[in-house]
Amino acid sequence: LYDRARGTASRLTFNPADDLTPVWSADGSRIFFTSTRQDQRDLYQKASNGAGKTEPVFASRQQSKSLNDLSPDGRYAIYGTTINPSDLWVLPLFGERKPVPFVRGDYIAKQGHISPNGRYIAYRSDETGSEEVYVQTFPQASGKWQISVNGGEDPAWRADGKELFYLERNKMMAAGVDTTSGTFHADTPNVLFTT
Repeated sequence: LYDRARGTASRLTFNPADDLTPVWSADGSRIFFTSTRQDQRDLYQKASNGAGKTEPVFASRQQSKSLNDLSPDGRYAIYGTTINPSDLWVLPLFGERKPVPFVRGDYIAKQGHISPNGRYIAYRSDETGSEEVYVQTFPQASGKWQISVNGGEDPAWRADGKELFYLERNKMMAAGVDTTSGTFHADTPNVLFTT
């Protein structure tokens, strides 16, 4: 962890295994992440102040997992499987914690990120033969829209949910979106700058 105000860094995890893909909980109290500490990729969490032990969130021998995001209400985690083809799964963080597939097929689906209002997931997929950015309704996948037009990856929502950013090769793109009305709408993407 790096404290920007003080300019100091402190270590959060100490296990010799790889710990990766950290995601903050909405209230900032916990950090969820992927770890290989059981000789496979599983999901864990730890208090962001470093106190206490690292706690397992979800482990299974059937999947090698990579955490993508948490819902704003803290009830769901979205993760990708690291096998090929890769899929996106939703893990309820309550009850039995039984994951369900969200995007699954004979193609790559990854980099899932939940909108700030928790109603949509943006992700990257090559289902048409090229990598593009899509949005689907959440938690039920009842609607789907393609956002990018000439390739896209690494989607990220603006904090207020009114824009969706992504990379198109060496260009940072932005598309205005409406996630608050009954029907999702996306504007034509524009170039913000080259990277």
